Amino acid sequence: MMAHTPGPWHLEFGHQQREGGMAYWQVHDGSDAIACNQFCWASNSEANARLIASAPDLLASLNEERRIIGDLVGHASFVEANFQIAYAHLHEAETFLASKGQRFSEAEAA
Repeated sequence: MMAHTPGPWHLEFGHQQREGGMAYWQVHDGSDAIACNQFCWASNSEANARLIASAPDLLASLNEERRIIGDLVGHASFVEANFQIAYAHLHEAETFLASKGQRFSEAEAA
């Protein structure tokens, strides 16, 4: 897993008083800047900053989904193995009944 600055991350928008009063944004962890931008006039800069700020939460969600999927795959493998055992027993029963000249439907009626 890639190392990163742990969350939560915070988003800050501001307006610089120097250099012509340009707008800026930064994402920080409370003490250090994670990402920042100055003098950006892109129309989607706020949305991009919010996406960057949500990165730790997105990572936590993805890790939880990976855990859930792993549990489901493990459960599915367990169920599949049990079905294989049940099918094997069913085949043995059918073979036994066939050796007696019977079928399952006849054995059920008896």
